[in-house]
Amino acid sequence: MTEMRTVLGSIVCLISLFVIVFPKRLLRAAKSITITTPLRFIAFVVRILLGTIITLVAGSTQFPQMLQIIGILLIVSEVTALRAAADAEAVRL
Repeated sequence: MTEMRTVLGSIVCLISLFVIVFPKRLLRAAKSITITTPLRFIAFVVRILLGTIITLVAGSTQFPQMLQIIGILLIVSEVTALRAAADAEAVRL
């Protein structure tokens, strides 16, 4: 579990450092992204994994209940958002 926290923390730090060092490159890349179905699926999986990791790691923190609630809310909100997007797509067709 400690290795997972270390890896996740390192990834967040590297992304933050990239944003600080290359803000214009990030903004240029963000403007060129078009939201497609595979991209939505990837975002869904990443958010579900993040919520799961937060929920699993919560027990070893100082405030486990708060992090468990945040992790569960993240999972529930993402499932709800995906369902709403699917309903909106069905109405559009």
